[in-house]
Amino acid sequence: MDELTQLICELRLHSSIFYRSDLASPWGIAFDASSELRFHALLRGECWVGHDRMGEPLQLREMEVVLMMSGVNHWVADQPGRSLVAGQAVLESCDLGRPLFQEGPTDETLLCGRAAFADNDVALALLNLVSPSVRIRHGDDGGSQVWRLVESIDEEVLGEAPGHKVIVDRLTEALFVSLLRRAVEPMVAASGVARALRDPRLPKALRRIHERPQEKWTIAVLAEHAGMSRAAFARRFKSTLAMTPMAYVTGIRIAKAKRMLASGDSVDRVASAVGYESPEAFRKLFQRTTGKSPVAYARARP
Repeated sequence: MDELTQLICELRLHSSIFYRSDLASPWGIAFDASSELRFHALLRGECWVGHDRMGEPLQLREMEVVLMMSGVNHWVADQPGRSLVAGQAVLESCDLGRPLFQEGPTDETLLCGRAAFADNDVALALLNLVSPSVRIRHGDDGGSQVWRLVESIDEEVLGEAPGHKVIVDRLTEALFVSLLRRAVEPMVAASGVARALRDPRLPKALRRIHERPQEKWTIAVLAEHAGMSRAAFARRFKSTLAMTPMAYVTGIRIAKAKRMLASGDSVDRVASAVGYESPEAFRKLFQRTTGKSPVAYARARP
């Protein structure tokens, strides 16, 4: 089994379609940060997508798909600057039979899916290394395959034939795997996370780091969890993941801090949750690592 296949198998995705609608301008939907992956496929028209780690918003055209990684606040609208309605409110209106954004010509059609995954933080570590959003165009390498899956999903959603829910979920899972392959493939060799998953000892230490990033980890303690000597553990860790154990710990702490800040947690609470008794020490590390202060990062949310 190749490394990419192993990584995706470790994620154990459970996927579904959560929204499909024809939309009339003006419209805009805000999606809060979530532990789930999400995709938005534009079946018709043009729209815009933005998120808290993006400079300029991205224009999405017909037959294009954008994959949003977990932990990313984002929005989708017919134009930048629109007033945004919370995604939950949009879904509740649909459930009540009163879908929003229906006044006037419906020029856009949007299909949205979500994917939850098993609690396997070792595998998910790789997703912290890739771009928070990935666009796939119909003309891109593999883009036609992605779009065939989108069309098949939409056909089943509209047809509502017996068993269509099972088929939709399976097709959506296949779509997420295809999207993830394009997002993750360039990073697999460089990150070493997939190689670490196959190692007989390293996953034991990695799992501890992900479960309790706030612990005062040392190479000696991690080596003990891995059942190795300190020197052997440090050598194998760096040769496999191309970084030192302490650099990896810092990366996981920063990734958790970003998720918490995006969810509105205070700087003091985030600092404590990722192992810093001094909020000031955390602020300095966050600034040095990300180029932004924790407050500036939190304020950049849409």
